[in-house]
Amino acid sequence: MPSLDCVSGPITGLRLPRHAWEGLRKHGIMTVAQLKAVADRLERLEGMGPKTARVVREELARIEFL
Repeated sequence: MPSLDCVSGPITGLRLPRHAWEGLRKHGIMTVAQLKAVADRLERLEGMGPKTARVVREELARIEFL
């Protein structure tokens, strides 16, 4: 059984493009819990377009199945 840390801990292990990392860091999103809290409105964050938001959501979905 996987550790809950992988779905609630820091976002450092996520497989995301650099511009996604920069956008998340700019908005102070440093944990998976914070990211999940804004996942439905990522496109509203400055510097986060629809394609990047989709990639981030796909990565969130991937780690939830670990």
